[in-house]
Amino acid sequence: MLLGEKACSDLGELTFDTVCSRSVQGTLRLMIGDLEAYNFDCASVIDLAPYSLSAHLYDRSCRVKEMKDTECLWPRKEMQTLLEQLS
Repeated sequence: MLLGEKACSDLGELTFDTVCSRSVQGTLRLMIGDLEAYNFDCASVIDLAPYSLSAHLYDRSCRVKEMKDTECLWPRKEMQTLLEQLS
């Protein structure tokens, strides 16, 4: 089974919550900045190609709170590690 298929099979029902920590809000603010930089010549995010946008956001370094200035993580690598732990 491919890692993506494994992830989809392990997902539960989609739920939403109204409580959001400041850390999550900060991460979303940074993601908005990344989208705006990627979308510099497009009128709407809806007009972007979802697969190329996902690939672009997936293949870049990220920092999280309390990481050293010299540290970063790569979403692609972290997701692969997580999915391998599930299988």
